[in-house]
Amino acid sequence: MTSFRRLSAIDQAELAIEQGIAAATWGDRLPSLQNLAKLLGVSTPTAAKAVARLAKRGLVISCGSRRRYRIAQGKAARKAGRTTATTPRRHLLILNPCKLETWDAGRRQVVVECMQQALADGWGCSQETVDFIRARRVLKRWDKLLLRERPTHLFAIQGTRQLAQWARKHDMQVAFVGGESLATGDGTNIGISFSDILGHCVRHLRSKGHRHILLPYWGSARNFAKAASRIVGRNLETDPARLLSEGWVFAAPHSTPDEHRARLARHLGKLQPTAVIAIDWHDYLVTAQCAEAAGLRIPQDLSLVVLNPSPDTRWTLPRPAHYQINQSFFIDAIRDWRHGKAVNPAGMTQAVLNAWVEGETVLPARATP
Repeated sequence: MTSFRRLSAIDQAELAIEQGIAAATWGDRLPSLQNLAKLLGVSTPTAAKAVARLAKRGLVISCGSRRRYRIAQGKAARKAGRTTATTPRRHLLILNPCKLETWDAGRRQVVVECMQQALADGWGCSQETVDFIRARRVLKRWDKLLLRERPTHLFAIQGTRQLAQWARKHDMQVAFVGGESLATGDGTNIGISFSDILGHCVRHLRSKGHRHILLPYWGSARNFAKAASRIVGRNLETDPARLLSEGWVFAAPHSTPDEHRARLARHLGKLQPTAVIAIDWHDYLVTAQCAEAAGLRIPQDLSLVVLNPSPDTRWTLPRPAHYQINQSFFIDAIRDWRHGKAVNPAGMTQAVLNAWVEGETVLPARATP
């Protein structure tokens, strides 16, 4: 996880004054240092140091000893990276909850191309790795991002409601790709509906006689197993509580590949599923390895589907059953969101459902004991 030092009183005062300037709270001049200190709840020396930082950045201009600072306008404001005194330069902050080396090819493509587009459009843009998924409340250290990046737009992969609340509190436009759904007014959900895709997959397997379906998940998202068990249970007409208690749907934290394989091998041996739904490409590869080690043939003994494939999928035999997800859907939608245009997640989901690839890893269910 990225390490941030705790905000000092001067940091907090600087941030608060800058937000006041952006909101045109004080017109063309700051209050006196004494009044500013009272408004912010800090000492006068602290307020003076915060204002000095803003002056060094060109956001305010000293008018001489004992005189109120003037808020930069026109050329001075543009030189400081602002189009006007009250309109901050647009800056896109991309937050990702896991380290770069764990990214799949699709996520890497989305982030890189979105950054390139933002820069080409004249925006500021930065990407940070912050483990916000496990945070159960808004953390003060996130505020350090505001001082360092000064974002106007936040785009997060696997976002959480706490993250959305923090961003909206600081007047950022918010968009999530995956994670917890945003309520109306909190931001924009960009992406496909996992519920619709998983439901479609379960129904397809059920049409081929599969009722013993294993769904493992390797990640930090809270409540995933409960949500997924409800979707699988609804489409199999099975009690979701039983799916959880017996381990047909289970979630485990990120682990080493050996731990990953060992845990999955135990589930395969104990439950003897006829089909496995892999969330992403890593899950698919581990499942195929475990099946081979257990003497199971794909698809004769075990059908296998991957929901979120990789560009490497086409190099694998037998050809995996999967949904063809076009990353340009996300890239175009994020650019529309940045420019204030409407985003259509339902249309993206339907396009993915229409791009189902039958592959060669699904057969009718074998007889079970």
